[in-house]
Amino acid sequence: MRLTKEIWEEWLHPYATSTNNSTLDKVTKHHFGVWLKSNIPSEYHKYLIQLVGLYRTTLRLGNKDDFSRFNHFPQTTDDHIVLWVTESTKHEITRLIPDKDKVTVLCPLNGSQLNFARFNIPIYDFENKPIGVKNRCEVVHFGGSAGSGKTALATMMAFKYIPIQGWQSIFLRNASRDVHGVCDEGGKFAQSMIKDNDQAEHITKELRFFDHLGKKKKGKISTIKYDYVTDGNVKSHQGHEYGLVAFEELTQIQFYEYSYLASRNRHAEEELDRDNLIGDFDIQQLCNIIATMNPDHSHWMKEFLVSGDWLTDDIWQTVRPEMSGKIRYFVKLTDTDFDWGDSYEEMREKYPEVDDEGDYVYEPTSYTFVIGNLKENRYIGKSYKTKMTASLTEQEKVALVGGSWRVLADKGAMWEMDWIKNNRLPKRHYNRSDMAEVVISIDPAFGHKLKPNSNSARKSDSVGLVAVARTYGAVKDVKGVLLEERTDDASKAGMKPSDWMMIAIEMAIRHKASKIIYEGNQGATVFENILELIEDGKYKHVVDMHKVHSTESKEERARPISILYKNGSIQHCGVFRTAEAEFVSWSPNKKGQKSPGSIDAICQGFKYLLNDLLMNPSNKFDGFDAKQYDLDHEEDIPTDTESTLSTLTDFLEEMGDWDDVGSFIVSDVEDNAPEGYRIRLGGKR
Repeated sequence: MRLTKEIWEEWLHPYATSTNNSTLDKVTKHHFGVWLKSNIPSEYHKYLIQLVGLYRTTLRLGNKDDFSRFNHFPQTTDDHIVLWVTESTKHEITRLIPDKDKVTVLCPLNGSQLNFARFNIPIYDFENKPIGVKNRCEVVHFGGSAGSGKTALATMMAFKYIPIQGWQSIFLRNASRDVHGVCDEGGKFAQSMIKDNDQAEHITKELRFFDHLGKKKKGKISTIKYDYVTDGNVKSHQGHEYGLVAFEELTQIQFYEYSYLASRNRHAEEELDRDNLIGDFDIQQLCNIIATMNPDHSHWMKEFLVSGDWLTDDIWQTVRPEMSGKIRYFVKLTDTDFDWGDSYEEMREKYPEVDDEGDYVYEPTSYTFVIGNLKENRYIGKSYKTKMTASLTEQEKVALVGGSWRVLADKGAMWEMDWIKNNRLPKRHYNRSDMAEVVISIDPAFGHKLKPNSNSARKSDSVGLVAVARTYGAVKDVKGVLLEERTDDASKAGMKPSDWMMIAIEMAIRHKASKIIYEGNQGATVFENILELIEDGKYKHVVDMHKVHSTESKEERARPISILYKNGSIQHCGVFRTAEAEFVSWSPNKKGQKSPGSIDAICQGFKYLLNDLLMNPSNKFDGFDAKQYDLDHEEDIPTDTESTLSTLTDFLEEMGDWDDVGSFIVSDVEDNAPEGYRIRLGGKR
């Protein structure tokens, strides 16, 4: 027996789509039974009936969710059939299809892989026209321990959509060198098609699928592309449409790159057979974003998961098992602030605002995270985990073996994560009117003109850049608040002082900061002359620049601030992954560490804002002598007046092109500036 397209079209499909009430359907069933007895050996009967039953069940599911035994149904591209099955049915089903050149069987592993694969199942009629979608979820992420089969699974998912005319899927990595491996994985799944006929071809970074005309006559149906994305090439995707956007190793991709590619997630409407559509189906409902990843405590994904309460509260910070595969809804308020709910209706009611054109300002997005598990991948040998573990650092073991998003605390660290977690506020609770003063604090790093992704760039010190605030109230009640951290943005390879100063100025305007505080031990000449430089330039605007000078060691500067954290006097308005990782991993006694840019900037800012709290005799700071610190921020501390001509010359060269500054100007800020907010808007009058 050979399972062919003709058998599906002439016998199996009519039988599977028949009903019990129609006389015509009863005749169809009768003829099917006669055909079955006459043409199919008896030992295949039960398997064929099971296959048709599964196919029929899938067609009849409607909005129900029952893919426990069968995840998909046959797709055909001319004379080739693609079957989706589960492990429990694969052996029985493949007995029907001995001609492997004509049938591709895709089988997610039972467990987490099947849980991931069951989302966004296209429903086709037998002419391969999409008519519906099962288990709709716009964003599906898969991650956990290394070796759980993430790459193969994500690649497999793209094969759901190959019958759709004009459909394009794209797989993205963060580096060109990694693209070929993912593309080769896709080639494995398409291999049976490629070697048998001209309906598919594997070229560099692309898989193409064709209709009955074949590739020689350009009868292309759909495409799976493979590419890399970085800050430098992200705009190359402008104008493209991708029905499926798949990110491989998402924790190596930055938020801007992810967001921009996600905006390409759409498909041009094709002509649909409206008589067969399930409900109010729109082909845009098939468009979705998937991503696979290993945990990284310093990546923006951790902040995203924390905002939706996806991670456990214990020390391990893994994705909650009960949340795996659960669909929730989020609204993006800003690039770093998300609000969550358990239903679309809940979020729609919470955010009913519309714009001038009547469109909703905030659109809820469905999301789920599926936990991957190494133990479920029977294609990986038992020695894999042992060998992998032996070559990893302790921090890497926590992430890649344990699937944990936590950062390992150093025994000599001056902060504990509980001090931060117990005093964390949701970012949306921030109100500038509750703050007595806000300052922007910079801890500069000079001397590195580096190429992105170079070894020197990874080892160089970071530029600490934060916004910190002080609340109103008596000294005993006052709080310090960390509002924003931009250390990662300011520390990107290739960033010049003019670049990160522009970020600081934008932050100062947005937060109505009274001052930009900078550490004057290095590069003081740059900051001393920056006001004059900007006023002589095309765009002259800057908040008050204020220099502080420290003679203490990093430990001496950090110790009193860490005690304020311990006492609950400092709060975090949101999750700040870089700063918090530094807090619990930086030890003053450990050699060979990078300078903790965020810690330096935060301590500098709070030392300026909370000096009276630090000097208050009612506060008991074990091991801290306030008198040894110069905490009077009303006077500038004298510094060496010797100018550094070379530093200033370099800075003048780097300041040459500031044409993009205008995007940050608030035209009426000078007229409406509150008391204490000194800002200058320049230009020759």
